[in-house]
Amino acid sequence: MARHKKQAVAGKNPVWLITYSDLMTLLMTFFVLLVSMSVIDERAKKTALGSVSRHFAFGRALTNLTSKTDAAGSFDAPGRMEDVPAEDLDPLRDMVFDEQEKDLDFQENRYVQIFSINADVLFEQGGFELTRRGRELLDKVVPYLQRVEYPLLVAGHTSARRDEEGDKYSPDFDPTHLDPTWLLSFRRSHAVYRHFTERGVLEKRLTLEAFGQFHPRFSNDTPDGRKKTRRVDLVLDKRNLAWIRRVEELRAREPEVPREYHYQGFEFNLDMPGANRPEQ
Repeated sequence: MARHKKQAVAGKNPVWLITYSDLMTLLMTFFVLLVSMSVIDERAKKTALGSVSRHFAFGRALTNLTSKTDAAGSFDAPGRMEDVPAEDLDPLRDMVFDEQEKDLDFQENRYVQIFSINADVLFEQGGFELTRRGRELLDKVVPYLQRVEYPLLVAGHTSARRDEEGDKYSPDFDPTHLDPTWLLSFRRSHAVYRHFTERGVLEKRLTLEAFGQFHPRFSNDTPDGRKKTRRVDLVLDKRNLAWIRRVEELRAREPEVPREYHYQGFEFNLDMPGANRPEQ
């Protein structure tokens, strides 16, 4: 008996097409996920590359912090710091990556590390009293600072005066008046300094500096630039420790005073009786 051919029902898709469309949808989702994961945070990339080059002494280190540009030529040669202890600000990198609002920043080259905290986290607008969030953030930093042997600089920075004072701003054209942002930046850095010392960080390991509005890291022409400029920097210069140790070593040495002098055939001995007696 002949087999009857099945006739396709008009208006209905084949069953295999459903599986095929599901497969294509999953593949498209997979590739979209790959593309989203391929976007690299520039800060994370620079930090990772700098860490590798610094420890293995090849390639280029992170951006030179003394340069105002981010050009390719503004990189310092890397090198391993064999003569310094491992306790520095490296553990604070994790706090930068965990911060969703990017209020923290970490930069370094071969010798200098800078951990920056946005002033909006630490203080109210135009103020210098630590906020609750600011105190909590600084408390997380304290355990790492207690391990640091290098002198640590607490540097205060502000944005433009108009931006800091807001509605209270009034122009002052008298050149003999000290710019108010100097005092504001000092009070902010002093508030951070006082909080650290109260939490057990040794005073001899901390120094203060205030820059006011005169060392902006970003442009003051945009709101985002002014926000990033308002900051308190924790600056760790690894070269400072070597200098301090050298000074302490020199101070510990007793000056060697020669006891004998020879001059034109004459010998003068300071240990002779009466040699140190004053003249009559």
